[in-house]
Amino acid sequence: MEGAKTMMERAKYAIFGSHEKFTNYVNWQTATTTGITFLIGWCVIAFVPWLLFCWGAARLSYCYNVYMGNVGSAALWAILCFLFPGFYYPLYAVMLNPVCNMARGPMGGRK
Repeated sequence: MEGAKTMMERAKYAIFGSHEKFTNYVNWQTATTTGITFLIGWCVIAFVPWLLFCWGAARLSYCYNVYMGNVGSAALWAILCFLFPGFYYPLYAVMLNPVCNMARGPMGGRK
């Protein structure tokens, strides 16, 4: 166990902002490599869902434009929707969804 004097010195260093005397040194190269690996790993983990989100908007836009007969401009709209999926998803959900806008079929109730 540490003596009371050593504990008081460490408390003094912590309170008054002096440098604490560490006895456990870490190899800075290993710590840096581990930090960079961790950062790259989290970037990849965050990038994959974002890429899927953008790809989904592009695919949805392409399929919608082909369904509506705009085959010539479908690729251009798909690229724009890939770049700006946050604008396209609400637009599609509120205004463009052909399934919600279709007339009810024979199972839709009384006429």
